Amino acid sequence: MRIKRPTIRLTRPAKHTRAIQVLLDHSSRKNYLEIGVQSGNCFLKIRARKKIAVDPRLLIGTGRKLKYVLRNPGNIRNVYAEVTSDEFLRDTTSCSRSTHQASRSWMVCTRSNNRYVTS
Repeated sequence: MRIKRPTIRLTRPAKHTRAIQVLLDHSSRKNYLEIGVQSGNCFLKIRARKKIAVDPRLLIGTGRKLKYVLRNPGNIRNVYAEVTSDEFLRDTTSCSRSTHQASRSWMVCTRSNNRYVTS
């Protein structure tokens, strides 16, 4: 039996955001972790039950956060971690019961050379 994959048609401006949102919508994972957020261009537009932004130099101002809370009230639950990914993963891995259990409920997005990689 073949598994039907969602068809993603992308336009240039919203390419990353739309692809990630389609993956979240068609996945059992409803939480979103983005590593390498910077200014939050993609992060703030994603709709998920819980979102965590990780970047040692977050460039998301309070006004911008408020603007996106008004657009999507779920953004009020966002967590912003201004630490390196190594620090964040070390701290959360030691706190979680198991890495496997955590990975089942989270969609993780990292930014590498201006390309997003999901797992």
